[in-house]
Amino acid sequence: MGCKKGKCHRQALLAQFCYEHQKLECCMRKIRKNAEELCKILDSMPPKKEKEKENKNN
Repeated sequence: MGCKKGKCHRQALLAQFCYEHQKLECCMRKIRKNAEELCKILDSMPPKKEKEKENKNN
């Protein structure tokens, strides 16, 4: 028994959406991980001294 044309089309669109969403989620997971690592590195760095900032501005 075949399915109606409209139903098959919606199922195909839904399958494509799910596939693209999984790829996007994988990329976003990598970005989040890299951002967390970058925050840890920046937090561990010592703060700049005020004199260094003033010397660079002058």
